[in-house]
Amino acid sequence: MKECYLEWTALSAGSKKVKETYTRLSHSSPLSANFFRKFIEIENSKEKPKIKTQRDAYEAALRHFGTHDIDLWLEYITLELKHRKGKPEKVGQIHYRAVKSLDDHLVDKFVTRYTLLQTGHAQLK
Repeated sequence: MKECYLEWTALSAGSKKVKETYTRLSHSSPLSANFFRKFIEIENSKEKPKIKTQRDAYEAALRHFGTHDIDLWLEYITLELKHRKGKPEKVGQIHYRAVKSLDDHLVDKFVTRYTLLQTGHAQLK
């Protein structure tokens, strides 16, 4: 539901208001990984998307969902690799954090998907 409100705010009030709405909503439960993804998507759709804003949103999402959401980690890595102001040198650090943070039963799946992503044999949605 919060994702829909973010999208509605973007369409009706503009990007500055979206950030205010995101900040306010991110401090109240319940939260979902898709809430953070929607905000990142809106930020990325701007003419000049700010990578710091996207990084901060990924970091917030990972604080909540980093133990069980492989895709969030891979999306964050992809941001650093593909954004024009990304820092590919951060990828190793993010990978390390993912391996340490994810539930044990998800680590092998993450490593496999990361390897496929790195070798070009897989892409994120």
